Amino acid sequence: MRCSKVHKHIKAYLDNELSGDDRQRMQQHLRTCSRCCREAKDVSALWDRLSALPQEKAPPDILPIVMERISDYEQRPFRGKLAVLLTAMRSSFATAAVAAMLIGFFSGFGLAKIQSHKFVTASMDDDPLGLEVFFDTPPSSISGAYTSLFHEEGEVL
Repeated sequence: MRCSKVHKHIKAYLDNELSGDDRQRMQQHLRTCSRCCREAKDVSALWDRLSALPQEKAPPDILPIVMERISDYEQRPFRGKLAVLLTAMRSSFATAAVAAMLIGFFSGFGLAKIQSHKFVTASMDDDPLGLEVFFDTPPSSISGAYTSLFHEEGEVL
C-alpha cells in the first residue's frame, strides 16, 4: 500500500471500518513506514483528545432559527446561482484568452510570412543584393561605403 492511500484511509483504519484485506495491507504498511505510523498515532491521539472534550447541548430553539435562515437563503434570487455562474464564467474567460492569443499568434505569423514574401520579391526585382536598407545612410559610413561599391545611382554594377 502506498503512503498516499494510507493518508486517505487512516481515519477509516482507526475506526475499524476497513475490510479484512485492506486492514491487513494498512497494518503491514504501518509496520514498515515510520512516517505513516507516526501519522496514525498522531491522528489517534487527536481523536482521543477531541472525544474527551465535554459535549455541549444545542439550545432547544436552534432548529427553527437554522431552518428560517436556510429558507431565507434559498429564497434569495441569485445567491447560489450567482456563484455557479461566476465560476463558469471564470473558466470561460481563461479559455477565451488562450484562444485569442493563439489566433493572434498564428494570424501574425501568417501575415508576417505574406508581408516578408512581398518585400523579398519586390526588393529582388529592384535590388537583387537587398541593399535598399542602406540607401539612406551617410556616404562616409561603413554601410554607405558598402553600397557605393555595389550601386551607382540605383543601378547594380
